[in-house]
Amino acid sequence: MIQRVPTCPAILSIIGWHAGESPDVIIKRKREDIQKAKSTIWHYHSQLASVQTVQRFGNAHQNVTIYFLEGGAYPASTAQAARQMSSNASNWGSLPPSISNVTGKLPGGGLVIGNLSETLSEYEIDLWDYFEHSTSQPLRFRQGASTACAVVAQNGPVEGMKSRIRNVVAIGQLAPPYAVYLR
Repeated sequence: MIQRVPTCPAILSIIGWHAGESPDVIIKRKREDIQKAKSTIWHYHSQLASVQTVQRFGNAHQNVTIYFLEGGAYPASTAQAARQMSSNASNWGSLPPSISNVTGKLPGGGLVIGNLSETLSEYEIDLWDYFEHSTSQPLRFRQGASTACAVVAQNGPVEGMKSRIRNVVAIGQLAPPYAVYLR
C-alpha cells in the first residue's frame, strides 16, 4: 500500500537517469558512500535551490529531509567528475577520497547527505502540500529547476503543478554544511 510521506520542511528533487546510470544504481552507490564515509554528495543544478539557499535552509530547519522524486527529468548525459568542493566558493579542497564519483555539469552544487534510504515506491508526495521556501509560491518544477527548498503549506493544499502526486524513490537527510560548490 502506498503511503504519503510526512510533510515537513524538505528539499524536493526530481531525479532520473544520469550519465548512463539509473536512479536505483545511483541511490545504491550513494548509500554505500554513506556507509564508508558517513556522508555523500549528490550533484544538482537548480535555479530554485542555489548552494547558499540550501545552506540557509539547512541552518533554519533542523533535520531537513530530502525527498527524491520520480519524474520527467531529462536524462543527463554530462558526466564531468568533480574534483574539488567548497562551502563558501572561496576555500577549495578535495572531495572525500572514500566517496564515489560526483558527476554532472560543472561548476555546480552538491547536496550533502548524511542518510539515504530507498523507498521501493512505497511512498508518494502531494506537491500541493508545499510552497517554494524563498518565494512562498506554489512549487513549479521545470527544466533547470528540478530541486527546491520547500515548506509546508500551513493553510492546506495550494494549487500548483498539474502532476502533483509523485512517487518518492528515496528519502535522505541533509547534513552540515548542507550544500557545497563543486568544480
